[in-house]
Amino acid sequence: MRKRQVVIVGKHQLWCESLEFLLSKIIDVELAGVWEYDETFMERLKQLAPEILVIADDDLLRENGACLTAEFFQALPDLVILHATPSSNELQIFTSRTIPASQPELIAAILNRQAHSQSAGSHIDPQEDVD
Repeated sequence: MRKRQVVIVGKHQLWCESLEFLLSKIIDVELAGVWEYDETFMERLKQLAPEILVIADDDLLRENGACLTAEFFQALPDLVILHATPSSNELQIFTSRTIPASQPELIAAILNRQAHSQSAGSHIDPQEDVD
């Protein structure tokens, strides 16, 4: 099985080391590094082109999160971004994943949004009863 290449970015050393330790125990994960966000970050990210970027820093997304994630997706459209911080017990997932744009898929996506967001990898069935 192919390993998923992961980069962790953050400035909180203890939290990043905790994530690094956790991910190093997973057989299907290749941890490519723990980086700080600096002027060379985007170039290094483009060169490596990991499958997953773990943002382990609240401050990084606080000021310009929308612009930053858009920049990541522009450089690497298939990138999955996970935002995990020690200050919250929630995990945010950003992806540019698309689904077919027919009316049934749109309705199913709207009606099943809550269930879909709570169970990663769930499938939206466009034939499901929507009333």
